[in-house]
Amino acid sequence: MKKGTKTINISPELHQKIRIHCAKNDIKINEFIEKELEEIILNYVFEFDTPEMIEKMRVDIEKKLES
Repeated sequence: MKKGTKTINISPELHQKIRIHCAKNDIKINEFIEKELEEIILNYVFEFDTPEMIEKMRVDIEKKLES
């Protein structure tokens, strides 16, 4: 993902989970997003206007955080 090209809004709870995951694994959040979540985000970026797609993306991201 090119820097500054996409902005997504995630819940404060999910943001906190990402921050904790990154802190535990000594990873910068931007590096984690680019490396681990870019594909998930790109799969949904054009369909963010539906609540169902936003929820599916959130679930996929949380699964990634748990693995």
